[in-house]
Amino acid sequence: MNNCYLHNDVQVFISYRREGGRDVARNIYDRLSLAGFNTFFDYNSMQNGVIDPQIYKAIEKATDFVLILSKDALNRCYNSDDWVRKEIEHALLQNKNIVLLSTDEIVEFPDNLPESLRTLRSRQVTFLSQVYYDRSIEQLKSALVSKPVKYNHIFYYFLWMFVIFIIVCVLWFGMSFLSSKNNNPMTGYQATAFLMRYDNLRLRYDCDINDTSFSLFHYDDSIDQQSVMHIYPVSDYIDYQPGQTAKLVSANSIMTIKNANHLPTIQLKLHSMNKQTLVLTSAELQIDEYRYDDQPAFCFTISDHKLEVYNIGALVVYKGVIEYSILREGESFTTFKNSQTINLNPDHASIRLSRPMQPSDLIVGRLVLQDGTSYGFRGDNTKDKLTDVYNYTLPIPVFDLKNDKNQSYKFDDFHRSLVKGEIDDDVAFQLRTPNNCVCRIRLKLVSSQDKILYSNYLYVRCIGTSSLSLEK
Repeated sequence: MNNCYLHNDVQVFISYRREGGRDVARNIYDRLSLAGFNTFFDYNSMQNGVIDPQIYKAIEKATDFVLILSKDALNRCYNSDDWVRKEIEHALLQNKNIVLLSTDEIVEFPDNLPESLRTLRSRQVTFLSQVYYDRSIEQLKSALVSKPVKYNHIFYYFLWMFVIFIIVCVLWFGMSFLSSKNNNPMTGYQATAFLMRYDNLRLRYDCDINDTSFSLFHYDDSIDQQSVMHIYPVSDYIDYQPGQTAKLVSANSIMTIKNANHLPTIQLKLHSMNKQTLVLTSAELQIDEYRYDDQPAFCFTISDHKLEVYNIGALVVYKGVIEYSILREGESFTTFKNSQTINLNPDHASIRLSRPMQPSDLIVGRLVLQDGTSYGFRGDNTKDKLTDVYNYTLPIPVFDLKNDKNQSYKFDDFHRSLVKGEIDDDVAFQLRTPNNCVCRIRLKLVSSQDKILYSNYLYVRCIGTSSLSLEK
């Protein structure tokens, strides 16, 4: 079909210059048709220099004549055979409502505009703004004499256009996704953060590390159903499992613990599976969740004459009852023989034992809080006292976290490059916190092409250094 269908009740005729105005005219036709106007738009005008007779018939039937003033649209109108000139002249002769629609904010009429078209200079021009396009369309519709007619075919036309629009969007998004996947230089690279094992620490940094000389705590990890790693501290002395209360499992007469180096060590493994070399120029530790650890934790120490109770958790506890029995060698436990109320304000209480402990004695007891929860302890009076904790500093970054929900820390002088098949696991760091806390971390890596590669998320439960500053 060379021409749009000529309705018997044409309301709006659209005239345009093919060079520069065809797409605009087609869009105006679509917008007016969807609004309910019977619009004529000839998109294949002027075959072999001869105007189709239907053009004149459409102008005669239409009430409104919309002239698209694209750039230089009227420059050839000095020629009496110009088809745009003939359309305008015929519309003026038929006394149609002439509506001028310009794609430029400033309209310049050519000096050689023929006398028959001179009246165009005095007519109001509607500017088709690309920024406020919908508003311009509304101004155009208000300049028309015709009123929209809602026919059933308009609804089906709109429905069909909507279906086409959805199909085009799906295809466009699909192609965009495939294109971005193929062109993204970060595709084929993996950054995995995980807990560094103590055996690996020994081998990597050539140091003798064990639970008593390096730390009261070591760290275990577990993977949840969402493949997120949870890292939490455990100890030979304090049971500190996630979701449970902390309990002392061995009281070896701990006399002095100051700022023990019990920092979780996180390692980053970079793996290249892409033939393109990966160059990373910066790394940043991101923390988007930080909260105080509300799991109770208590530490008990025993000397010859005293029992010390320390609240090393975030739970505020004021009062409790200590119940205990001192058992001689070979004696079985039957019941708690001693009971005393203690005040843990702010975080420490000391009681004098009912009798001095002998080297072969065993003490068994529990702390009962006001809400009824209890925490058991047991220990002997051996002379193998843990009096010092070895603070070994590894040659890796240590990030001192703050009590903020959102934090970030940059690595100094970070630079890594990997070729296909190469694995880099030399990136490691430690976390240090002033309080017991739980935080969610990940690493953000930026390539030389400003592309971003994120690691997996880690949930880390940290024991604050200030919580283990204990002295007898």
